[in-house]
Amino acid sequence: MTDESMATQARQWYIALRWQEYEGEGRANLLRIIAVGAFYTLHLLNYHQVNLGFLQLGENYSVSLAFHQAVTAIAVAWTMLAMGIQVCLRQQIFPHWLKFLSTSCDVILLSAILYLGDGPRSPLIVGYFLILALAALRLSLPLIRFTTPAVALGYLAILGVAKWPQTFGRGNVDLRVPRYEQLIVLIAITLAGVLLGQVLRRMRSLAESVIERLEALESSR
Repeated sequence: MTDESMATQARQWYIALRWQEYEGEGRANLLRIIAVGAFYTLHLLNYHQVNLGFLQLGENYSVSLAFHQAVTAIAVAWTMLAMGIQVCLRQQIFPHWLKFLSTSCDVILLSAILYLGDGPRSPLIVGYFLILALAALRLSLPLIRFTTPAVALGYLAILGVAKWPQTFGRGNVDLRVPRYEQLIVLIAITLAGVLLGQVLRRMRSLAESVIERLEALESSR
C-alpha cells in the first residue's frame, strides 16, 4: 500500500468516525433525556409516596421538600443541557470538545444528586456506569479514556463527602460504606472503562479487516 493510499484511507476513516461520533452523540443525548425523565418520574412517585399495590414507594421514609426542590432543579438543568446539545446537533455544530463537555456535565450533575442524597449508599451510583455506556456510543476511544477517570473521581468525591460530611456542609450524617464496597465499585468502574475501550479497538480492527478483504477481492478480479 502506497503512502498516498494510506493517507486516503486514514482520511476516509477519520470522516467516517466523525459521522459516527455525531450520530452517537445524538443517540446518547436521546438516552440522556429518557434517563432523566425516568429517574425523575421515579423520584416523584417516591416523593408523593404513591402506592399502586405492586409499586409502593416511600413506605419507610419521606423525602423532604428541600431535597425534592434540589432534585427538581438538577433535573431541569440536565434537561436544559440535553436541549442545548440537541440544538447544536440540529445546526450541525459538533466541535471535538462537545462530547467531553456533555460527559463532564453528566458526571457533575449525577455527583450533585448523590451529594444531596444518600451518597455512596444511593442506588443512583449505577448512574456512573450509564455515563460510561453513553460514552461508548460515540465510538471515541479518547472519550472512554476521559470518562473512566472522570467517573472514578466523581465517585471518590462522593466518598470524601461521606467521610467528612460536616466539612462539605452535610451536617452530622453517616453515609459511609465499607472499604471493600468502595474498592469493588472503583475496580468495576476501571474494568468497565477498559472493556469498553477494548470493544472499540476490536470494532476498528474488524472494519480494517473487512476493508482489506474487499480490496483483496477487487484486486483478484
